[in-house]
Amino acid sequence: MSLTLALAGAASAQPVVSRATRIATAPDAFQERLRDAARLYEELEYEQALLALSDAKALARTEDERADALLYEGLVLADLGQRQKSLVAFRQGLTLRPLASLPVKVSPKVQRDFENVRREVSRDLARNAPTNAGSTGATAMPEPKVPHSDNLERPIQEVPEVALVPVHPEEEAAELRMAPPNGALSRLRPISMVLAGAGLAAGGVGSYFGLRSRGNIQNAREATQVDAQRGHLDSARGQALAANVLFGVAVTSVAGAVITYFTGSESENEEVHP
Repeated sequence: MSLTLALAGAASAQPVVSRATRIATAPDAFQERLRDAARLYEELEYEQALLALSDAKALARTEDERADALLYEGLVLADLGQRQKSLVAFRQGLTLRPLASLPVKVSPKVQRDFENVRREVSRDLARNAPTNAGSTGATAMPEPKVPHSDNLERPIQEVPEVALVPVHPEEEAAELRMAPPNGALSRLRPISMVLAGAGLAAGGVGSYFGLRSRGNIQNAREATQVDAQRGHLDSARGQALAANVLFGVAVTSVAGAVITYFTGSESENEEVHP
C-alpha cells in the first residue's frame, strides 16, 4: 500500500501541461490552428472550429494574430445564431485592428453587423484619442491619404504648330492603288467579333453560376437541417462545375477572337507590302 501511495504521489507531482502548451511546441502553431479553424468552418463543424480558435487565441503572439482569431470567432458565432457574442468578438478584433476585414464572404446581415461594429469602434477610438494621446500613447485612426495633384502648378505648355504638307494628285492616286482589298479583312473581323461575343456571353453565364454556387454554400451554412444542407451543397457542386466549363469556353473563344483578329492584320500587311 505504501508503494501505491508513493506512485500516486509521484504521478501527482508531474507538471500538468495544457493542450495549448502541447500545440505550441509545433512550429508556426498559431497559423496551423487558424487554418484548422478555417477548414472546420467551411465544413460547417462550428463547435470544433471554436475549439481550434480558442487554441489560436492562446497561441497568438501579436495583436494582429489575436485580431484574426477573434474575427473568425465572430463568424462562427454568427452562423451558430449567437449574435450578441458574435458582435462582442467583432468589437474585440476591430479594437485591436480597426482596418481589418472579414476573411471570407458572408451573408449581407453578418456583413452589416460587422460594418456597424467597425463604425462604433472608430467613433470610440476617435473620441478617446485626444484624451489618451499624451498619457497612454494611444494612436489615432489613420487619416485617408488624398493623392496630391500638381496640375494647377504646372505651366501651360504651348503646342507647336504642325505645318501641313500638300499632297500631290499623283501621290494620292498611287496610295489609292496600293490600298489592300477589304474582302478577306471584312470576312475575318466579323468572325473575331462573333468569337469575342461568344466568349463574353459564356463568361457572363459562368459568373452567374459561380454566384449561385456561392449562394448555395451560404444557404447550407444557414440551414438548420442536415438534409437541407446536403441539398444546397449538391446544388453548389453542380453549379460550380457548370461555371468552370463556361469559363473554359469563354477563354477559348476570346483566344480565337484575338488570333483571328491578328491573322487579319497580318494579311493586310502582306498585301500592303508585297
